Amino acid sequence: MTASRPSLDRHNAMPFLRIQTNIDLASEDKTRLAQACSHLVSELLGKSKDFVQVIVEGHQSMVFGDSTEPTVFVELRSLGLNTVGLSPLAAEITRVLRERLDVDPKRVFLNFFDLSRTHWGWNGKTFE
Repeated sequence: MTASRPSLDRHNAMPFLRIQTNIDLASEDKTRLAQACSHLVSELLGKSKDFVQVIVEGHQSMVFGDSTEPTVFVELRSLGLNTVGLSPLAAEITRVLRERLDVDPKRVFLNFFDLSRTHWGWNGKTFE
């Protein structure tokens, strides 16, 4: 791991990471990627893996720059992301995707969403 862990209140994050790609992935490859990214997000955000959710969607109909070469779209949603340096997160997520999927970093888009506590729910209630 090359990035330092940003400071984030452990009680202020409920990270959700979605990875969508046009690469055809076997079920076990999706699971391994999801687990690797869960560990990564947990470490970088300082949040227990018990509260990190990851979805990997392979074999999506995607084009980037009018090309169907391998591409990935990533979105990370959480509470408190505005206090986190997002460049280290982007670098580490992209590194894992390059290593695991052999995708060119120039073909990876990342979006980060800092959600308000009133717009994030868990266990039947929001965090207001």
